[in-house]
Amino acid sequence: DPDEGQEISGEKKIKGYIDGLNLGGYTMTYTVDGSAETPMADAGGKFKQAKIQFDSWTWNGAGPYEVKLTARDISGQTIGLKTFNLFVKQ
Repeated sequence: DPDEGQEISGEKKIKGYIDGLNLGGYTMTYTVDGSAETPMADAGGKFKQAKIQFDSWTWNGAGPYEVKLTARDISGQTIGLKTFNLFVKQ
């Protein structure tokens, strides 16, 4: 969450999860346009999340901005990837 191609603004959350694993069984990070990885926190239930101020994403105008979520097991092996594009409401 959010969905591919969504237009977004203000402070919102990006959420993700790996089906069948508890939150302590993996880590998740996000990157934007190839930036450094930013850790996502446990959000309770089954989700990892990050609160993001989307209005600060100005380097590419309205976008698109490529967001990549990466999940890794405790040993550091990648167990899931998701890439999607977002647009920022100007």
